Amino acid sequence: MKPVVGVFKSRSAAQMAAGTLVPLGIPRDNINILTPDVTQTELAQLPTQAAEQPGMGKAMGATVGGAVGLAAGTLPALLGGLLIPGVGPVLAIGLAGGVLGAVAGGVAGGAMESSTTDGLPEDELFIYEDALRQGHSAVVVLAASDKQVEAVRGALEDAGRRKH
Repeated sequence: MKPVVGVFKSRSAAQMAAGTLVPLGIPRDNINILTPDVTQTELAQLPTQAAEQPGMGKAMGATVGGAVGLAAGTLPALLGGLLIPGVGPVLAIGLAGGVLGAVAGGVAGGAMESSTTDGLPEDELFIYEDALRQGHSAVVVLAASDKQVEAVRGALEDAGRRKH
């Protein structure tokens, strides 16, 4: 599940926005409306995860994969440089290993991140708590797919543009 959040000026605006999500195929259990009078117990029931910001898994995978690929390709290049004259092609293979490792690591990190997302990152929760303290309301939705994420974002943005 992928979280999508919309912050609205009033409870009624948040409720109207949430009402536009059911026809999109979002189960009611995946739609949470938070209002300024929400209790800490209710906030604690909100699905969260101890995770990095979206995109960090892909970035970390690319960094680690690039380092491993470069290290794996550089060792033969260095050894080749000591033993074989004209090492240019061997060194190029070492650098290519770094690039391929970065690409593979990024893909693996992105896939792992997508498969482990089940709630709001805990480090984002304070943003929404602050909005609630300022009298705003929030709609927190857990979408099942990238297609649903885009549909929910569009619906929440449209609802936020309407006068309430």
